[in-house]
Amino acid sequence: LMIKNERYLLVILPSVSLIAGVGLAIAIAKKDQSRILRVFAVTLVGFLFLQMFALDFYKVWSMKVPAKLLLAPKSEKLKFQPNIQTVLFLKTTTPEKSLVLSMRPSDMYYANRKMLSYLDPQLVDFYNTQDSASGAALLKSLGVSYIQIPDYTIPPIYNSSLEKIINDPSITTLVFSNAGSQVYEFTSSTSTTQNFETIPVASLGWNVEYRLALLGRKGLFRIPIENQTVPSLEQVNSFPFEAFSTRVFSKVISSDFVDMAEIAKKGEFQRQEFVVTANLEGEGFVRVVFRCKEFSDLKARSGIGLFIKKMLQAMYILPADDKSKENSFSLYTHSMGEVLLNKDKGVTTFSRRFLNREEYSSCKFSIDHVASNEIKIHDFNLKLIK
Repeated sequence: LMIKNERYLLVILPSVSLIAGVGLAIAIAKKDQSRILRVFAVTLVGFLFLQMFALDFYKVWSMKVPAKLLLAPKSEKLKFQPNIQTVLFLKTTTPEKSLVLSMRPSDMYYANRKMLSYLDPQLVDFYNTQDSASGAALLKSLGVSYIQIPDYTIPPIYNSSLEKIINDPSITTLVFSNAGSQVYEFTSSTSTTQNFETIPVASLGWNVEYRLALLGRKGLFRIPIENQTVPSLEQVNSFPFEAFSTRVFSKVISSDFVDMAEIAKKGEFQRQEFVVTANLEGEGFVRVVFRCKEFSDLKARSGIGLFIKKMLQAMYILPADDKSKENSFSLYTHSMGEVLLNKDKGVTTFSRRFLNREEYSSCKFSIDHVASNEIKIHDFNLKLIK
């Protein structure tokens, strides 16, 4: 699982590029070469050149980098990525001698903190424990005081007691959370009691959407194929799922928007900390995400995405903004983690805590079902930790 990744192709990329470049140069330079082959070679080089710029543009756009920083050093642009913001939080707010259990060790380069990688042999005994109390005690005995969690889930998280540790407010405190990237700190005592207010998301209206994902593994361009609205979660489960076997097709099951601001007002809580719990059953790979509305003034918004939008509006390709609307919002998608479902295992529980940002007025929760056969959602709850 760790080797089956396209990034490992970078090892052979220099030699392949050299061979391909020499071959194209020969094809173009030969005087007796056919004109069609020359045009093809030049077109191919031009396409690859444009692809390079398209990838850079996508990275800048996805990080929501302001237009004024387009020519800034890469280190400045990286600060807009949630995973980099996570390690910068560790760098600026944690004691210098802190030991961080890192589930994404490459990011810790920017943290200037000592880390314990999830691949470290010292964690063998920890991975053999399934009890959260015993697992927490083992990590503390190794000197771990913080845990860094990325916006995706890997087997060392859900196949060990780590998932239980980060989801137990009596053992850990969620001190940083942004777009799924998180930092947890071990509490000084395990005697802390927590009260919860349950928001039954399962009883809300739900929407089922089938999508066609194009442009690579990440599906940079998604085309909705079919969209169906259902009044309850029970009816969502009744829809048959087409047995697609590739990543090209996916099924997204989304709830109606939950008014997060209204929930927080009820008790005037200092921290808007929530925990999402989903009981899932089926076969395949699913991703749990939350999509939040961020209300803002259009004049205050910035970034390359807004810059391009204004250009397209000036050329009358996109319609102008509706000035009659008092508020405008952007919809941000944050991954909370993935779940690997297995029929033989039965019902699998996914749980993850998160801190709601003040600018997020409402959020909806989705389960992205990628290239698998079937899924059944037994329950889906949102709890406010008091």
